[in-house]
Amino acid sequence: MLKLIIVDDEKTTRDSLEAYIPWKELGIDVVATAKNGLAALELAEQTPPDIVLSDVRMPKMDGIELAINIRSRFPQCKIIFLSGYSDKEYLKSAINLKAVSYIEKPIQIEEIKTVIRKTVALCKEEEKQKAQTDKLNNLLTENEPFIRQEVTLELIKENPDVSGLSVKYENLFHMLDSAHSFIVYSIAINWDSSVDNDTRIDCRRNLLKIFCDLIELNNLAGFTEDNQMTIISAKTQDCKLSAFQTALKLAGELSSNASGLFTFSIGIGTPSPDYKNLQDSYYTACSAVHNQFYDSTKNIFEYREWSGSYFEVGKSVYTDFKAVLKKRDFTGAAGIIKNITDRAAIEMDNDINSVKNVFFNLLLIIFEVARENHFINKAQDSEKKYIWQEIDATKTLASLSKYVHTHVETILVQANDKDSVNHKIHVIMKYVHEHYAENSLTIQTIAENVYLSQTYLCAFFKKSTGKTLNEFITEVRIEKSKELLKDSNIKLYEIATSIGFTDANYFSTLFKKYTGYTPSEFRERVYS
Repeated sequence: MLKLIIVDDEKTTRDSLEAYIPWKELGIDVVATAKNGLAALELAEQTPPDIVLSDVRMPKMDGIELAINIRSRFPQCKIIFLSGYSDKEYLKSAINLKAVSYIEKPIQIEEIKTVIRKTVALCKEEEKQKAQTDKLNNLLTENEPFIRQEVTLELIKENPDVSGLSVKYENLFHMLDSAHSFIVYSIAINWDSSVDNDTRIDCRRNLLKIFCDLIELNNLAGFTEDNQMTIISAKTQDCKLSAFQTALKLAGELSSNASGLFTFSIGIGTPSPDYKNLQDSYYTACSAVHNQFYDSTKNIFEYREWSGSYFEVGKSVYTDFKAVLKKRDFTGAAGIIKNITDRAAIEMDNDINSVKNVFFNLLLIIFEVARENHFINKAQDSEKKYIWQEIDATKTLASLSKYVHTHVETILVQANDKDSVNHKIHVIMKYVHEHYAENSLTIQTIAENVYLSQTYLCAFFKKSTGKTLNEFITEVRIEKSKELLKDSNIKLYEIATSIGFTDANYFSTLFKKYTGYTPSEFRERVYS
């Protein structure tokens, strides 16, 4: 919708222009009039004009001064001057102000119409260009996290194609060129086993956007194929944050967006003066984040030089472990696991896979003894594949030790107690009933408290009960909500919160899925 203001100190001229020019036909939707520049400026503040058709000589504020003010406040506004004087100075001012036209009085209607058509066409062309530019900018904004990911993953390569990227993403490299040092941060995202792949993809996309929006850190961010997040922080002279303070800021953002979906650890790389050679910083960041394996009490790690120690155990350890298991000596088996764990913590071998392999061998022995002594049946023995998959996914030495310790306990309990499966299911269900009101209740927290791996826990529960653990948790919460619905004074969002849901709408959707009614309908039908 185009708006035009007619400005002239002669009322007859104003009224004639307003009445005899077919503005609608020319594409002008709103026409207003003002008797001088000052009145026109006040009008423009209320309704910003697209075109101003103004006399030059007027009292209080002439047309040139008005145009200067209009141009500073509304740069895209088109100016058309009217004048009964052929004054060269006014003509020069009109040219300097980039006026569309300078029309001499007495006014010719056809000349006015021609100029207005030209000006309207100019306005519409600029509006079209602006729409295209806005669309392109919005597209670039939406895709910026993925652009930054592409640049990030290229820069951490051994021989990055910097010249090709700098041509393709010129503006981004202006930011990099203005920085004086760079640090790579490697972030290990440890997903809860209950998080499905679509949720993980959405979460990764959200994290990329969040970290790219931290303008003060000048971040580049991207996910590598091994599901670790890499962040390149470009330090400018104005940035006063230390590497550790930056890591703390990153940790704060991760914590705010984890929502029980994942835990994380951050490795801080060594500084680099040049973004064209970030290999060392990337390598040291990856090495630093691996320290989470040995220290589960922290989630930020700085690079340390490797001590050169290798962790390995002799065959006699495995022989002794098998012997105590055959004797059903739980204390002896636990002691061997503890000794191995303590030694691994002291050696801190950089090759974490070799440490995991030792514990993997212990698991093989556990199942070998269990099978030989008929502690488990064939069906249970086949479930060891779930356990073996968990070894590689285990993130800390403490949890790995606990993991193996738990399987010793489980196998020996099964050897001595035929009702061990029912007992374990009872323990799991009891834990859910005690903690259903906590929105932090996850498969991971249950697994940690019943001493089973997440994968094995899910498979064990489904096999024993015929339903998934998540289904059981939901059923418990729905049943508790039914009891609360008896009290009509309790609001629905209060019920949702009290049974572990943070979103009342999600609670209502689940309730209807399980009962066939919304909470309100259920309350009315059952308790009214």
